[in-house]
Amino acid sequence: MFSTAIVLILLIFPPALAQAKCISGNCQNGSGTFSYFGGMKYVGQFKNGKPNGEGTKTYANGTTYTGNFKDGKFSGLGKKTYQDGAVYTGEFRDGRFFGKGKYTEANGAVYKGQFAYGQFNGNGTYTYPSGAKYQGSFINDKFTGQGTLTYPDGSTYKGNWVNNLPSGIGTARKPDGSTYKGSWWAGKFDGRGILTLADGTKKEGLWKEGKLTKSQKSVTVNKESLGGSGWNY
Repeated sequence: MFSTAIVLILLIFPPALAQAKCISGNCQNGSGTFSYFGGMKYVGQFKNGKPNGEGTKTYANGTTYTGNFKDGKFSGLGKKTYQDGAVYTGEFRDGRFFGKGKYTEANGAVYKGQFAYGQFNGNGTYTYPSGAKYQGSFINDKFTGQGTLTYPDGSTYKGNWVNNLPSGIGTARKPDGSTYKGSWWAGKFDGRGILTLADGTKKEGLWKEGKLTKSQKSVTVNKESLGGSGWNY
């Protein structure tokens, strides 16, 4: 009989609710500390029993959020620090990154710019730990649209991107002066384009997957320099 009553209580009041409680203060309309099932804790302002206003939520795994809340969700300006060391500082909406912000990954890479629905969306700058830097358009965390990638050695690609790869019209340049101007697809010369080597030699025509398939001009060229070899943009 007693065990049956316990089962009924657990069915009506799940553990998540049974063990959640206000530790101190006014957790209905005011300031207080609320402990959730699983080790999560919130310290801050409440309205109608939900986090509203300034506060800090700490998760059992060490992840923390400090900033503004609305109806129990991260909303407005805030800072979220993950257990692996990654940090986001900026605007939130409905619990997700939304608006302007800065995200520093655990490996040291940094994105600064626009966010939507928790991802890089809009214009921004992504800097790799190596020093390489992309400035331009993002869609769902990927380089997509117009942008420029600059490598530590000074090499650049400026033009259109699709899913982190040069695709469309763009120009690549190397420190030795060699360039490729024209059409790209999936990171390779593809379509009409002109490859100019450091010594001034040019190869112009139609390219397919990094290889010249139809030349418009007869020019002697070092074949090892063709086909996108060394042009890993």
